[in-house]
Amino acid sequence: RTEAVAEVLADIRRSGNVPMLDGWRDEGWPVKAGFDAPVELVIERASGPLFGVTGYGCHVNGLVNAGKDLWVARRAATKQTYPGKLDHVVAGGLAHGEQPSENV
Repeated sequence: RTEAVAEVLADIRRSGNVPMLDGWRDEGWPVKAGFDAPVELVIERASGPLFGVTGYGCHVNGLVNAGKDLWVARRAATKQTYPGKLDHVVAGGLAHGEQPSENV
């Protein structure tokens, strides 16, 4: 399944008809029913929203002043997704096979 879908996605990307795929990362994204569920398929990360795939990641927030204030970061203008938007201080999506401890 993974290889068949990868071929179709690569063709769609080459066509230029789906702008979301302009953010192609060459990063495998697991498709599964839940966090601990078995992986059913691995797709390109940029295509996840096209399939409604739940993405998992690690997020670090900066609480200061005894938790009364929160540091908020702004994404770089050059990011592939949501450039210039507000974000967590540190965050990263969990790629296929990656453990949370490896991500942070």
